[in-house]
Amino acid sequence: MRGRCFPWVIIAVVLLGGCHSEEQGVVARVGHYVLTEEQLEGSADPVAYLNSWMKSRLMALEAESRKLDRSPEFTAEMEGIGAKIMGARLIDLESASLDSPSLKEIEDYYIANEDEFVRAQPAVEFHYFSGLDISVLKSAASDFRRGMDEKNHTAKYPGLRLIRNKITDPSSLPAPFNGFFGKPADTVTGPVEIDGRYYVFKILSRYEAGSIKPLGEVRDLIIDRILDEQRHNLRERLLKDLRKKYHPEVNVERLQASGIISGDVE
Repeated sequence: MRGRCFPWVIIAVVLLGGCHSEEQGVVARVGHYVLTEEQLEGSADPVAYLNSWMKSRLMALEAESRKLDRSPEFTAEMEGIGAKIMGARLIDLESASLDSPSLKEIEDYYIANEDEFVRAQPAVEFHYFSGLDISVLKSAASDFRRGMDEKNHTAKYPGLRLIRNKITDPSSLPAPFNGFFGKPADTVTGPVEIDGRYYVFKILSRYEAGSIKPLGEVRDLIIDRILDEQRHNLRERLLKDLRKKYHPEVNVERLQASGIISGDVE
């Protein structure tokens, strides 16, 4: 993107007076605000990001010209935003030393919290593959019905990508999915046509409502929960240490006398 202008952003050309993208990686400028090539390349949608950046900086520049950035309200708000961002970065820095949960920790959490992993609805897990050549899919489906395993099936039909999926509450879905729960494991359905393409389905497992989800299904969720708890505990320990270090002061009597608060401050 270096050295390019963006003709679809007319305002950028006007403000830059051309394209000065070689100036320390700057690709756009609005007053004292600059956008770098690195920032733009890191966005999911560079065009949308650039347009949004231009609009927000134009508004900010006009607000500054009216001295709105010098009001006590603005200063207090920016102080609050900055404090939250710095606090979040501090927690990220401190959390970098946290270890991922061990297998035993994950298993212990799963056993202690099994009631949180109960299925609210029935579910069906299945394999499927699709294609346009119905003769190939019929042959592949027949091999599945004869008990060919996944490895040999993939080797024999390299053009058919075997995909694993799971659906909940099959009865609420259209055909052929609404019939999956009434069929036993290893049942092969198809080829069936869906939107001009042919599909073959093989049922792997069925799960009743009220059954416990297996550990493998909820492992990532458990890891996230354990890490969140570790981050919370880390934050509380850090705050305890920081109170001792910086000795925060609050005039509770004055706040209570003025009716701003009615209880104690943490």
